[in-house]
Amino acid sequence: MTFPEALAAVFAGSIVTRNAWHGEIFIYLEKPDIAHVPEEHPLSAAYPQSTVLAYHAYVAQKAHGGVIPWTPGQLDMFADDWGVIAV
Repeated sequence: MTFPEALAAVFAGSIVTRNAWHGEIFIYLEKPDIAHVPEEHPLSAAYPQSTVLAYHAYVAQKAHGGVIPWTPGQLDMFADDWGVIAV
């Protein structure tokens, strides 16, 4: 699967990975959400406590025991080893 196909699958709700990642890393769409600013959160310095903030959608990557926002590199965009993970 090519990167454009993989990205379309992510936007459709699938979890995708690359063969080069050896099954340990995958990407998915983190959907938008609304959250209140907690008292001890770093954003509490800029917003009053319990302010409601909109978190926008982004492509997230599960890697190295955690989740991070993901931006593709050149190798990812031109790779053809993408595949959907069955859940």
